[in-house]
Amino acid sequence: MLEMGSTLSSSPSSRVVAATTTTIKKTIEIAQNNKQYIIRDGLRFVIPYWLDFSTGCRDRWIRRKVFEVYRSEFPYFSEQYLKKAFELGRLKQNNKVIHDLDTVMEKNKSITHRVHFHEKPIYNRNINILYDEKDLLVVDKPPSFPIHPCGRYRKNSLTFILEEAGYNNLHTVHRLDHSTSGVLMIARDKKVAQSIVNMINTRENTIGKYYLSIVKGNFGKENLTTSGFYEEAQVVQCDTKVYCKDHKKGIWSASDELGTFDALTFYCPIAYNKEENISLVMCKPITGRTHQIRIHLEALGFPISNDFFYNREFVKEMEMKEKPNEAPASNTILSCNSEQNTLKRKDIDITDNNETKENCLQQAKKKQKCENVNEENTATGKRKTTGKKFEDEESKVQEYEDVCVNCNPFYSAMQPFEENTPLCIFLHSWRYELTDEWTFETPVPSWVFEKFPAIDSRNEESLRQKLIRIKDIMTQTSSTKD
Repeated sequence: MLEMGSTLSSSPSSRVVAATTTTIKKTIEIAQNNKQYIIRDGLRFVIPYWLDFSTGCRDRWIRRKVFEVYRSEFPYFSEQYLKKAFELGRLKQNNKVIHDLDTVMEKNKSITHRVHFHEKPIYNRNINILYDEKDLLVVDKPPSFPIHPCGRYRKNSLTFILEEAGYNNLHTVHRLDHSTSGVLMIARDKKVAQSIVNMINTRENTIGKYYLSIVKGNFGKENLTTSGFYEEAQVVQCDTKVYCKDHKKGIWSASDELGTFDALTFYCPIAYNKEENISLVMCKPITGRTHQIRIHLEALGFPISNDFFYNREFVKEMEMKEKPNEAPASNTILSCNSEQNTLKRKDIDITDNNETKENCLQQAKKKQKCENVNEENTATGKRKTTGKKFEDEESKVQEYEDVCVNCNPFYSAMQPFEENTPLCIFLHSWRYELTDEWTFETPVPSWVFEKFPAIDSRNEESLRQKLIRIKDIMTQTSSTKD
């Protein structure tokens, strides 16, 4: 059900929070060691390195050939690559090298695959610390940073970077998508982590989560003839159920008929840009479903303007572009298989099928060192723990490897398919009210001022006070819906 409601022109007095954290305590500079990283066009690339991926034998794999399992489950690895990998001893079963292509998968036996690992780039941005005590660390997560090592990310993940900076024993208690920025709490003690998780799960209606987003269209009822702030704070409610539409791609959708999970989000328009036909909107999710804010905005007809999953017009624009990755603020789209925790590469640059291996190899070697760091499809199982022996990482670095699906197009099985998707979407976790003691707030993201010239960046405190008033209105409105 979609519901419009609660138009309020005045707001209650702002709740006084005892220890609201709105200032940056310190900044963590991300490592730029030229032996492991390359900074280019505002992005941090990890120089490729060797990494072992281990996975157990799933029930459907039992008694199937290892070679066949890799070909069917991980199609990014071509037949010619896998044959060469077997020959070179890169695959092991229970730590024993296997060369025989007829080796079968066995229950309770693990498979380890040594790969020449290419990570996805992230923005070359430092990490601002909002709160730093013995029990809790709170950061303003930059866009493009995944929270922890997964899929195509390891060294370019937030927790890995924090551990490099000396923060150990980190426990994530909630999530933000890699393309989303803003408040992120990380417990520094296992018991504290469990306590916060229990609080989040049992107090959905009392915890305040406030996001800022830019959506396509005029979100407010007011028929604005010029750009500027909306005069009235009109709260919009969406409680359409959600469901996973595509498990392989990790795409969700909203439908009361097909939905399997309850979801509730409140929205309130803040400002409008008539020239670009976009609105600045505050979002308050009550439940915490995957991509909830994004799919409810799509259901309302106002998708996030640069959402590469849920804004169909934006996706079409990307597909029409002939030269992806022209802008540094772009990246390739991922398809995530949640069951197998695998990632399928879609930005592969390979030659025509009738070209020879020698031609492919020549093409690959012409590339400047690490100038094209592309995606890779790997089975992610047990990973080496981050935060330990960082000095050993340099010994694993190798910029080019002949038998690699990224370095040498000859070994790639996928056809050319590139998309120009952002490292950042216009969705920012601005404020998180866990308790009166633990309430955290970030500065307003720069894209708000870039996209809404009518908002004066020189008077950010005035904007903040307006956001606080809108937040209070949304809090009052959502509490009456309980």
